[in-house]
Amino acid sequence: MTTDDERDEIEREAHAEADATASDSDDAELSEHAEAVSDEDVSDEDGPTAWQGEALDPSVWSSAEESEEAANDAELLEGDDSGEAVASESAVLEELVAIAATSYPLPEPAIAEPREPSRAEALISGWASRMPALALPVPVEAIVLTTLVTIAFLAFVLIEPTPRWVALLGAILAALGTDGVLRNARREVFGMGADTTPFMFLPALFALGAPVFIEYNVEGFWVIPAAVIAGLAFGGTVIAEVASVREDEPLRVPARFYAAAATYFVVFALFSLAYAFDLGLAASVIAVALIGVLLAVELLRDDQIDALETIVLSGVIGVIAGEARWVLQYMPIDGYLAGLTLLLLFYFTTGVAHAYVTRQLDRTVAAEYGGVALVGVLLVIGVRVIGVA
Repeated sequence: MTTDDERDEIEREAHAEADATASDSDDAELSEHAEAVSDEDVSDEDGPTAWQGEALDPSVWSSAEESEEAANDAELLEGDDSGEAVASESAVLEELVAIAATSYPLPEPAIAEPREPSRAEALISGWASRMPALALPVPVEAIVLTTLVTIAFLAFVLIEPTPRWVALLGAILAALGTDGVLRNARREVFGMGADTTPFMFLPALFALGAPVFIEYNVEGFWVIPAAVIAGLAFGGTVIAEVASVREDEPLRVPARFYAAAATYFVVFALFSLAYAFDLGLAASVIAVALIGVLLAVELLRDDQIDALETIVLSGVIGVIAGEARWVLQYMPIDGYLAGLTLLLLFYFTTGVAHAYVTRQLDRTVAAEYGGVALVGVLLVIGVRVIGVA
């Protein structure tokens, strides 16, 4: 009889022998698998004619190739089946979209039916087609400014007693309004730092002198249309200033012509009013000189080369105008004839200075301006001698 300990010892030994036998069999299988893999690699490198030194049957190799081609064909068939499935899904989606569009159609945009233009529209369109395109759109700000200044003109000539401060208020409004119109209409120029001051002198002096000139020369009901015409002329002056800002403005030439004409009108009106107000000699000389300086800037700023040169020449012109007013004090001429004489002198000096600024001054140009001024002075002398004025 064996004891329990002996029996346990025998069982442990039996288990150990079984484990050793199993591990040996596993090692043998692994070695055989490794040899088989190495033989396959050799067969792949050496080709179908070598297998551990023994020749292989070609039929075995060809059957392997046929099985591989069959596998590839099966994969292609599976790809075709998947493509057909995708195509079928796309067809189903398109059909669903078509059904949805049929069930819930989108509203078609309403197309207005063409109508026959009215007679007035046809007339206006025909007239506009025969007219050239407006090269300078009128700024809305200029229209508003013209309306306000026209109201100031009417208030000045209609209210009795005449409020003198209305003329001064209109001049300030004209100057500030012109600055706003220029900066809004030509932002690309004045936004870069250009100064609007030279463009403000003519509108401001126009608004100051026009209503006073109307009051002294027009009576009765005619002051109303005269004030309205003066207001429209002021609006044209503002638009002319806008149209002459850039060198390539399409309406620069007619705008400068209009501005020059307005300048000469303001010069004549203010120089004549210097006599109508019965100012003292000193006050009258200073007023004429200051007006000459400011309006000379308006004429000389056109095509200027040097701004300082323009200011100096304008000052010289103003001094000449003031001295002429002092000389006329001792001559038998006053009123509008004296204003016309000062205007002729202003025309000659500014014309010669402008030709100098633009580098076009020669004897011919000087003779042209001098001839016009001389004819005007002779006309004034003749009128004075005859006694018409």
